[in-house]
Amino acid sequence: MKIIHKAAAVLLSACITISSSALRSSFRASAYTIDNSNAPDEDVTGIYIHTVYAAAGEEIPVTVYANNNEGFTNCGVTLSYPSDLKLISDSSGSPKFTPDSAYQSWQCSANTGYAQNQVGFVISNSRASTVNGAIGTFYFRISEQAPKDTVYTMKIIETQLLDKHQDPLSYWRENGYVKITTGGAPVSSETTTETTTTTETTTTTETTATTEGRNEGRIYLSRQPNKTAYTVGEPLDLAGAAVSGFGWTNGRFWQINNELLTNHREWVDASSFRFNQAGTYTIYVRTNGCETAFTVTVAEKPVKGDVDTNGKLEMQDAILLARYIAELRDQRVIDTEQADCNSDSMIKMNDLSLLLRWLLENK
Repeated sequence: MKIIHKAAAVLLSACITISSSALRSSFRASAYTIDNSNAPDEDVTGIYIHTVYAAAGEEIPVTVYANNNEGFTNCGVTLSYPSDLKLISDSSGSPKFTPDSAYQSWQCSANTGYAQNQVGFVISNSRASTVNGAIGTFYFRISEQAPKDTVYTMKIIETQLLDKHQDPLSYWRENGYVKITTGGAPVSSETTTETTTTTETTTTTETTATTEGRNEGRIYLSRQPNKTAYTVGEPLDLAGAAVSGFGWTNGRFWQINNELLTNHREWVDASSFRFNQAGTYTIYVRTNGCETAFTVTVAEKPVKGDVDTNGKLEMQDAILLARYIAELRDQRVIDTEQADCNSDSMIKMNDLSLLLRWLLENK
């Protein structure tokens, strides 16, 4: 046993004499560790990025994950990254991107054709995937000058996920982080636990490591109402309109998917809508402290009364209408649909009164 200890001591001594640059290079290949503690709760449908603990100069993976996946056929994600991280490209010059094994057969593309320090990917298939876990991975190299203990945010700035009907799905977004370890040295499991706890305590507002008291979210109109254009006199019709969204209220997660507004009229604020007045009106939808809106238009009723169908409303139309109502034998043939000015399916003095009033108000 003493011989073994002595041999180990000699080996350790030999390792210490290795140049610091060579030692740093060996760490770059394997020093980083992955922390998935910022994953959403199991019942939260979301897209998130893990946290990486790494040394300055290292090459690291940045993976996008799906959580509580409801089933998508198309998934597009765009993320932004700090300038201290350099995006690694493949031999063709495109971003180096590896889809997870579950998506190897899907159509896949990665692109940097976004704003500076942004990269994204799109994957699609005819059949929906409900797989949880990794979707795909980008690769970055950390700057040699990255200060120790720095925390870089890998921010998800846009997601678009569609179901098999090409309707949008609601997915919560959770950013990831790259945390620079002291000296770039490998982190032991004991140190990792301590560092993770300390970091989450000091950066709670950024990493949202705890959801206690959390109040945030968003809702959006996932389906437009069947009717958005009205004429004066028609009541507001919410049929077809649906809302989706997700978030936290007092730390408790909530999620709504394609909820019909006809079933939740208490969410709708249509106080500005005037069915008897032409104009454009904004209809607000509010729930769980979030708000979205859509607009509808109300147009004047098409004016009837052009009984001679010459494209103009004039006194001649009123004269012809009066003679028709009086049943004079020399009455010319008139357009009876145009003569029914109040659209009650009868041609009477009320129609003549409406036409005369319009002519007087618009002379």
